[in-house]
Amino acid sequence: MANAQVVDQALGEQRAANREAAASQQRIDALDDEARALLLDYRAVEREAEALAAYNAELEALLTAQDAESERLEREIVQAGRLEREVLPLLRRMVDTLAVFVEADTPFLLSERRGRVETLRSLLDRSDVAVGEKLRRVLEAYEIELHYGHSLEAYAGDLAIDGENRTVDFLRVGRLGLYYRSLDGESAGAWDGDGFAPVDRSTAAQIRDGLRVARRQAAPGLLRLPVRAAEERP
Repeated sequence: MANAQVVDQALGEQRAANREAAASQQRIDALDDEARALLLDYRAVEREAEALAAYNAELEALLTAQDAESERLEREIVQAGRLEREVLPLLRRMVDTLAVFVEADTPFLLSERRGRVETLRSLLDRSDVAVGEKLRRVLEAYEIELHYGHSLEAYAGDLAIDGENRTVDFLRVGRLGLYYRSLDGESAGAWDGDGFAPVDRSTAAQIRDGLRVARRQAAPGLLRLPVRAAEERP
């Protein structure tokens, strides 16, 4: 019986030891799970920190680029102001020169050409129009005047004939000659520098043919028309 008691006591101690070992293992497992969770949290925080660092680097680069762009814009604004101060007087002189030229030139399309000059003058006074656009419009006007010198054109207009204001057809041959023909064909003339001088029937017929060519109603051909002699300028 003494041996049985010893055995029972030993078994009881063993069972207690097993229970303690199981409890210890559970605590170890719990600590291991907690460690894993902490490791996962650490890695997540580390990734977030890396992403934040990358974002901060990009933001810093963006701010640096914005500062550089801001400085560039400030320089351009200063340059634009200087350019406007330098270019505007030049553009005004160009428009004034164009106005003088139109008045001294053969008097074709006078209303249209004078109107273009006045439009340019109004444009130069506008503060809401960029100096680049003003320059473009002035150069465009000069190009139009240049085109007149090597083009053939027919257009209708009013002309005083024998004290009566009548609608006639004008024929412009570059800047070499300006002619007119009444709508009934009874009157025709050529600009001689002081006014329209009457022409003979043969020349009137040439003016009629020139009008048809300019309006693409006839094929181009040789026109025999009087041309005003060039004037010597001092």
